[in-house]
Amino acid sequence: MEHRLSSEESVAKGLGSSSSPKISPNKSTKTTELMAEHTNFSSIWITLNNIQRNTDELKENRTLRNQYEELQKSLEFHIAKVEGLETENKAFKKEVSSLKKVVRNAEEEKLLLT
Repeated sequence: MEHRLSSEESVAKGLGSSSSPKISPNKSTKTTELMAEHTNFSSIWITLNNIQRNTDELKENRTLRNQYEELQKSLEFHIAKVEGLETENKAFKKEVSSLKKVVRNAEEEKLLLT
């Protein structure tokens, strides 16, 4: 003889045709924990991505700072070089002026002797 469960008995045993499945408290807790863990992982990934972006920016800034320092050294070198050339140019001008005087004097002497 077959024994059929009444609708009340089947609902009580979780076999009824209810519209939403019954979730045990343990499964609900685990689901909540998994969702919280997923949220934590998500925020960890966001933080890691921010750290990576900041690290990349720091590397770029360091590279730019090194380039700036090299340009500064190059500028100082070229300024010193230009100042040296200006000093050398003044010396050459004095020498040329002196040579011009010598040539004029020689030409005047030549004219006086002729």
